Amino acid sequence: MTATVLRTAGTVVTVTVGIVLGWTAAYQLPGSEKAADDGVPSEPREVGDALTGELTSASQLNVKDGSRYARIPVQLDADTFVQFELDGPLDGTLSLLDANDKWLASSANTVAASGLASEGGSVSVGANIEEAGTYWLAVSGRDSRSYGPFEVESRTLDVRNDGDLATEDEVAGFLTKDPNTYTLGVEEAGLYRFTMRSDVVDAYLHLTGDGVDASDDDSGGGTSGYDAQLTAYLEPGDYEIEASAYGSVTSGMYSLVAEPQPLPLPTGDTLRNGGEVSAGDELTGYMSGDGREYTLNVDEAASYTIDMRADDLDSYLELTGEGVTLSDDDSGGDYDARIQAVLQPGTYTIRASSYGSGSAGLFTLAVATSEANVLSEEERRLDGVGRLEDMLMSNGGTDYVWHIDEAGRYAVTMRSSDLDAFLMLTGDSGIDLSDDDSGGGYDARIETNLAPGDYTVNASSYGGGTGSFELQTEKLD
Repeated sequence: MTATVLRTAGTVVTVTVGIVLGWTAAYQLPGSEKAADDGVPSEPREVGDALTGELTSASQLNVKDGSRYARIPVQLDADTFVQFELDGPLDGTLSLLDANDKWLASSANTVAASGLASEGGSVSVGANIEEAGTYWLAVSGRDSRSYGPFEVESRTLDVRNDGDLATEDEVAGFLTKDPNTYTLGVEEAGLYRFTMRSDVVDAYLHLTGDGVDASDDDSGGGTSGYDAQLTAYLEPGDYEIEASAYGSVTSGMYSLVAEPQPLPLPTGDTLRNGGEVSAGDELTGYMSGDGREYTLNVDEAASYTIDMRADDLDSYLELTGEGVTLSDDDSGGDYDARIQAVLQPGTYTIRASSYGSGSAGLFTLAVATSEANVLSEEERRLDGVGRLEDMLMSNGGTDYVWHIDEAGRYAVTMRSSDLDAFLMLTGDSGIDLSDDDSGGGYDARIETNLAPGDYTVNASSYGGGTGSFELQTEKLD
């Protein structure tokens, strides 16, 4: 950034100016006379000159709100970006007009809405000056009670509000209202950190491209605490980074830089951001916004435990395939995710992501398995009073035949530490009952009078889930 300076003093208010279509004047300056007010220059001043003055009860009156103002002629060059900052005890605003009194830009309203101004930051509005000539800088009090001396500092800036962004290349930009968009071409996969700093606006970054969708507001800290910073693992390709302002203050200066970062991987480890996983695998992945998907092929029915652990993410797991649809957020402890399920042979998709959008960071995905003791169809029978152990294989549940020889009052209970048990009991005599938690905790229990005959007990999980359980039948009278 290059800068030429006109010096000033007090509350910092910044105005950087040029012709921007669609902007609306914050206040009206009455009269078209070019005579300067007492205490301010009458001849055009150059960028870098000292501009000083004082607003008093004798200064020009703004009939809209009773505030006072002074107009200072300034000579500006074509194809430059010029910035004015108001300093001094005056609580004021700045506006710029061209030689024909056409309003170009103003800091009004922007300063009043800025939380940064009260913390010592400056508030800016700006654009390019397209034609050389004499312009009018208007210094105005914020309201009818605003008086006092002022000093104005000015500079020309090298700004770039779009185009290609090279790594390690820090660019200066200026927001007017809409986001400024840059393009980053990545040739080598790796970790990249983007930082947007500003003393004027609450910086906000949004990164998209090649499956990445990440954003950040205040992670960059900075002197004001409003800087934005996000880190993402990027595959070779083209990406767009949007620099914008969060909140009501939408115009001002900022800097933007993209920097490659070393991957904090365990020694000898490499990233695996997709592909096939098997029982016993433990891998490291990196997520940037969207989740990562892995394929799990199951050859024999077994009990699987899938863990996702991360320091910088609120882990979230999803498992789909072969009629199974499961998800989990925090069952792994703290913010880690865990899914435990008995899986039949087939192909499944594991999706590792984060709870909430826009997160990025490293994670560990581990897949473990153990033998599943699943009863055959012939073994799924209950005669009168009895007990059996089985494993739930799908969301649809498992049917068991319950034969009753003697009429009476009976109970059937499903107990499990792996799932939220759910029972259904049906039969030819018109029995059609169900239960979720009557067995205590998450166990299910049905009590009813039954006539001799065959009944169907369906054992399943409320809300989806698989795992081991116990099924017990009792005669209560």
